[in-house]
Amino acid sequence: MNKSNNNSHISPLVTIGIPVYNLPFKIFKKLLDQVLNQTYKKLDILVVDDGSTSPSKTLLYIEDCAKKDKRIRFFKNEKNMGVTFTRQRIVNNIAGDYFIFVDGDDYIELDFVENMILPLLDCDYGTAISCCAIKEYGEKTKINNKTVKYDGEILEHFFQGRFTTSLNNKMLPASIASSLKFDETKGQEDVSVMIDIFKQCKQVYRLYGTIYYYRKRRNSLSNSCSKRMAYLVYLSSKYNYEQARNLEISEKALERLHAVYKLNEFVVACIRYQYANNVSREDDILKELKTYTQSDFGIQEGYLKKIRFVVKHPKLSKMFYKIKYRKNK
Repeated sequence: MNKSNNNSHISPLVTIGIPVYNLPFKIFKKLLDQVLNQTYKKLDILVVDDGSTSPSKTLLYIEDCAKKDKRIRFFKNEKNMGVTFTRQRIVNNIAGDYFIFVDGDDYIELDFVENMILPLLDCDYGTAISCCAIKEYGEKTKINNKTVKYDGEILEHFFQGRFTTSLNNKMLPASIASSLKFDETKGQEDVSVMIDIFKQCKQVYRLYGTIYYYRKRRNSLSNSCSKRMAYLVYLSSKYNYEQARNLEISEKALERLHAVYKLNEFVVACIRYQYANNVSREDDILKELKTYTQSDFGIQEGYLKKIRFVVKHPKLSKMFYKIKYRKNK
């Protein structure tokens, strides 16, 4: 692995980790074809199937491509082990100098890897990562080619909300990626992994003009509107806040994390009450949970949008705005 601090004229090997599980053939083929035809050619493409039961056409296509293109390595879990195990297997088998996750049903442009690696070439190896915009597939976007460099207290920038918790839109040095430990007991594990990543890097390049496109997954945990999902988000924000209390970050950043944590706690309480009492009227929920409105945890517009995205329940969303306006009176 090259660890030179002068990478300007070197093309480092980039490992792309692609987890696969029961993916529709057409969707996966579109993604893999984009990966194989990247403008940046020095790739190590690591595909790991997590015990798919169907469709076999997708797996046969991966095997066929692996025979034709030696850049592809194809591993299979003996049975379905889950996303945590599969992610860990991927990072344990990184062969490149840099690494990025790409889900098998998402989409990237042909110049994605080239754009992501470019700002890292003039940095000391292992000190910097790049991250890009992340949008839903098919969403109309205005391209902004601006690149912003963050340095200094990287973890502070993360806690202030300048970077997403998604793993898929970040290119990491292999030295950082291979050290990651995934733990599904920590709720949305992306958050705890992000903390580990930002502890180790000194610079982050945020590329506004490069976009990672995700698809909404009907059965995906990250897109679920269930009470389990709300609870996992709550655990995640609680873990995030508790970790930050032990770190040297500003009071402003810590207050923001506490606000998100308490608001997620409020969401869980709302949903639990709704399920337990079989009610749908937001006034009933407001009456039962009025003590939450007396807590000063600073509901702000940005947090309301976040919760509306997670819960996606029209009456609960309306309820949050009622609370906000009542609180401000």
